[in-house]
Formats: sequence, C-alpha cells, structure tokens
Amino acid sequence: MKTKGLLFLLKHLGRTSRRFVPELSNIALLITGWYFVSRNVPSFLLPSPLSTLRETYKTLFSPEFAYNAFLTLRRALTGFFVAFVATHLLVLTSMYSDKFRKFWRPLILLGLSVPATIGIFVTVVMLGSRGPVALIVVIIILTPLLYLMLYPAFQNIDKGLTEVAKVYHFPRSVFLKYVIMPQIAPYYLSAIRAGVNDSWKLAMLAEVFSFGDGVGHQILLYFNLFSIRQVLAWFLSFLVILVVLEYGVFQSLEKLLVPNRENNKNIW
Repeated sequence: MKTKGLLFLLKHLGRTSRRFVPELSNIALLITGWYFVSRNVPSFLLPSPLSTLRETYKTLFSPEFAYNAFLTLRRALTGFFVAFVATHLLVLTSMYSDKFRKFWRPLILLGLSVPATIGIFVTVVMLGSRGPVALIVVIIILTPLLYLMLYPAFQNIDKGLTEVAKVYHFPRSVFLKYVIMPQIAPYYLSAIRAGVNDSWKLAMLAEVFSFGDGVGHQILLYFNLFSIRQVLAWFLSFLVILVVLEYGVFQSLEKLLVPNRENNKNIW
C-alpha cells in the first residue's frame, strides 16, 4: 500500500514538474550565462550566482527586508487602488457622454506623455521628499494606462447579447454573470496584472528619489556603497514576492474570471 502511494506521488510530481520545464530551463540558462560572465569580471562588478543567492536568502528572511518590502507594497497597492477607482470614473463618464470623453482626452494624453522620472522630480519639488510622492506618481502614470485597457472593455460589449438578455428578461445577476463578465473579464485581468506590476516599479523609483525607506531606497543605498551583491540580493528578494503574486494570485484570478476560455493559458 505504501509503495502504491509513493508511486502515485512520484507520478504526480513528475506531471507537475513537466509543466515548469520551459521556465526552469530558461532560469538555468540565465544562471549559466551569469556564472560564466562573473568568472571573467571582478567580483565587485558582478558577483557569482552562488554568493548572490546566499545573500538573497539572508536578505529575504531578515526583518529589515520585511519592513521595507511592506512599505513598498503598501505604496504600490494603494496607488494602484486609487488609480483603478479613478479610471472607472473616467471610463464610465466617457461611456455616458461623448463630451466627457473629449473632455478627458487631453488629460489622458498628458498622463501618457509624462515620464516617470519627471513626474517624481516635479512632485518632490512641490511636496517635498517626505510627501505622498509615490502615491501621486503611481496615480498620474497608471490612470491613463488603465483607461486605455478598460475603456475598450465596455466599448466592445456585444449589444446583440445585451438585447437578447433584455428580451428574455434575464435577472440582473444572471445578466452580469453570464453576459457582461465573460466579455470584460479578460480586459480586467490584463489591466490588474499590468497595473500592479507597473505600480511597484513606479513606487520603487519614487523611493529612490524621495523616501528614506522602502526597497527602492535600500537598493540606492547599497548602490552608493558599491555593493552590487546587496543590490542584486534586495532586487531578487523582492522579485520572489512578485513571483508569489503572479502564481498565487493572478493565475488563480485568471482561472476564476475566465474559467471556460478554450485552452486557458496565461500569457506567460
């Protein structure tokens, strides 16, 4: 009985591991290239993968990293949430009236054309280095991008299906679940995934120029000390959190929002 259970477990692990062969092969290729390059340059310019991974392990489980990663994620997610709500205000008013759409258009184009570094510099000058710089920058940069991703979701709703639902007097809950949600869910999934990933980059960039804490500030601190190993360790440690978000949250969200999509595979 124990042998059969062990064989079943090994088969299950084999099937599961085969799913990640391409990803693991790519990571192995990157680490191999990193190893050979690090052997031909001074260690202070590019440390070896092994020493960097050891430093990453220590950083990942340190209280200092937990505190700074929490601050960065809080700034990023707060900015994303506010931008997400603001985007819905712009999208819904644009769908309600073409005059609103034309009214918002210059602001959308302005937000799309503002480089993140310029936005951070201007915000720091106006509010100071300890103000809500990260929040404002994330909102300004992210809202136009989310608008471009979510406006087509409502614009491209099939009017024929909507008319059929009205003719047959579908309950509102059924109408939303089976008519509206399947059409807009892929747009929302892409917007949430792209928005969260852009928000943490913007938050870290804001921390580099304005804050005295956060992952971005720590990376700048170790960069100024010429400690590339620590810079890579902090970046890789934060990358672990993002990988957990991708595989633990976004892919589960994708299966929930688009469960019946044929050959349901995420974009990665």
